[in-house]
Amino acid sequence: MSAAMKFDMTDFNRQVEQVRSMLHRNGGRYVRTTARRLIRRLAWAAPHAPKKFGAAGRLRAGFWPAATALGITNIYTKQTNKGEGSASNATQGGNPTFTIINSVPYVMTLKQGAQWIENAANEVRRQMARDLEKYARDSWARRDLIEDLTGE
Repeated sequence: MSAAMKFDMTDFNRQVEQVRSMLHRNGGRYVRTTARRLIRRLAWAAPHAPKKFGAAGRLRAGFWPAATALGITNIYTKQTNKGEGSASNATQGGNPTFTIINSVPYVMTLKQGAQWIENAANEVRRQMARDLEKYARDSWARRDLIEDLTGE
């Protein structure tokens, strides 16, 4: 039996695209940056399964393929991936995406549920808001400088 937990990230992905567009950043680069932030937070927040599960302690290791694809060398575990995860990097082109797959079989039966995933996504959303705030401050500073230089 294979267990799979899928999350609707449509709203999160829409928000990433909106922020990327407002920042005038390269799409692929901003998607990779956001995916790196999400992987780190997911790995940090990943709950440890009770010892009764045969694969206890494997949840963080399931993030290794995605982390490696993004150049991340630390996801808070020394365990290696044993086929529990994968990644799909499609950050080149007009509609950049990065898919994180962690298929540790016990993930659906943890008492914490999926709240740790939502918390990680919310932390990344806060970082995107900080990106926008910084960009807005920089934009207004540039506008003020341009006005000073042109006398308008």
